[in-house]
Amino acid sequence: MSNSHNPFSVTSPENLSDDLMVQLFVDVYSDFPKIKMASHTFIHGSRGTGKSMMLRYLEPTVQMKANKCTSPTGLDFFAIHVPIKTSNLSRIEFSRFEVAPYLILAEHMLVMHCLVKISETLAKVCNESCKSDELQVFFEKSFLNRLRLKQSIPTSCQNYFREMISIAESIYNEAQTYISKHAFIKEDILPYEGNLFGWLDFLVPFIKDLQSLSFIPNKPFFLMLDDADNLEENMQKIINTWVSTRVIENVCLKVSTQLRYKTYQTVSGAFIESPHDYTDIDITKVYSSKTTKFYERAREIALKRINIHSHDNIITPEDFFPPDEAQELRLKELADEIRKKNEEGEGRAQRPSDDVTRYLRPEYIRRLGRSAHSYSYAGFKSIVDLSSGIIRWFLEPAALMYSDCQSVVMSSPITNIPHGIQDAVIKKWSKDFLDVELQKLETSAKRGPNELDQLSKLRNLIDGVGMLFQRILTEESLSERRIFTIMLTAPPSYELSKVLDLGVQYSYFQRSTVGSKEGYGRNMRFSLSRRLGPYYKLDVSGFAGNLSVTPEMLQLALRSPKTFADERFKKLLLPSSEIGHEQLSLFGD
Repeated sequence: MSNSHNPFSVTSPENLSDDLMVQLFVDVYSDFPKIKMASHTFIHGSRGTGKSMMLRYLEPTVQMKANKCTSPTGLDFFAIHVPIKTSNLSRIEFSRFEVAPYLILAEHMLVMHCLVKISETLAKVCNESCKSDELQVFFEKSFLNRLRLKQSIPTSCQNYFREMISIAESIYNEAQTYISKHAFIKEDILPYEGNLFGWLDFLVPFIKDLQSLSFIPNKPFFLMLDDADNLEENMQKIINTWVSTRVIENVCLKVSTQLRYKTYQTVSGAFIESPHDYTDIDITKVYSSKTTKFYERAREIALKRINIHSHDNIITPEDFFPPDEAQELRLKELADEIRKKNEEGEGRAQRPSDDVTRYLRPEYIRRLGRSAHSYSYAGFKSIVDLSSGIIRWFLEPAALMYSDCQSVVMSSPITNIPHGIQDAVIKKWSKDFLDVELQKLETSAKRGPNELDQLSKLRNLIDGVGMLFQRILTEESLSERRIFTIMLTAPPSYELSKVLDLGVQYSYFQRSTVGSKEGYGRNMRFSLSRRLGPYYKLDVSGFAGNLSVTPEMLQLALRSPKTFADERFKKLLLPSSEIGHEQLSLFGD
């Protein structure tokens, strides 16, 4: 492994070569089998959960290298990656248009953007085995005729697809230019002189023709719209309308979002529904559940990156990210003390091991007292715990640790990251999440006063919940002290709901539900991101309980976090108060 190369650096999947994609990718499709199914699928997940990596890996050129096949005909599907962020589809000039012309023009542009990406992919997979006469017929009848164009015939198969890219980009740019002109006029909307193309009248029939080519597999065709929640709401309605047509025998839409998809209405006002029209995947929920495989996935990813250039002497992630051995020794001594106390009849659980699991780290942090800031979060498992099921949150601090280590180890290859460097990076990374990243959101010029107010309330809510959890952790009289989750006893108000939604959107909270004690309905549950554990001096190694809170009391935290923490903590110490003991740990104990 080159000492100058940082193996944990986060690179956009679009910028990775096919070879590096195959080398770095860890197969997660057993966790999300619906992605490869012949169905329309929405893939939701916080930023950094690996959605783009999963979609990019499905592209034909990557799949051919991964499956060691020379032709796309050996693939189980033919997938086109369509990144929305590079599309320039969210134009402020669209506000000049009434709904009907907007929908027609916006769909036309989305179709052309897809056509460009389809043509680029075809150019990559076409080789000398492609039949020139077959491509000529396809180019003339399926491409030019459907676009109502007349064009000279290219001389090679590569030129066919280069010409297709050029033509599709030209039509797309024509629409962009037309829209841009409306920024400089005050009169009525200009007439559009170009041809317009839609989903059913152009794109679906075109894909049908494409599937008849001999070098294209007669298998499902996936159109993967990445980061679709970056689109304006009416354009999302266009995608929903495509989903509602249920043309999955020809093309399946795979739509990824960062939890900001605004609507499931079609342009006609109807709603698409799961599972009739599409299937849903929430990566964040899957990787923060009790049955998660996230730990082993993170370990596989770390193992590949640590040893990317190594052929011998494989280094394990546990050896590369060692814990603080002195702290581990003190924890072992405290574990023996807790175990002995239980065996002498002074414990709380039936088994000594249960008391150790439940109280070891909370008690250790409590005994540190004012020195709780010295608690070390170093160690591979601790870094994975802190990542809260978001793979980028493992890679980002690991990259920072590696970079800091490079400045110390100038010549020899890096074989491990000292625990002191790990702990320092983790604590700054945790602090920056609240004091820097939330501050950036609050000062963003793009945000209106309403969202600025919500972000201010979100900061208060995080502070109130964090302070409360820290008090619970260090309260010796409580039977359960590892709390990271609040459970609402009733539906939240509109104000509280909006703030919680914002917290989930930016990954400060993770949302789930749990069955109510009454036996009917479900209660909403919100887990504080474990990335904030070091900020509030919490035990991130596991959390086994959820604290019930009324919406009215939680609403108090929006304006006075300390008052909320004081009031709820006082009630917690009353005999009638209790903490639910459902195991919520990402990886178990």
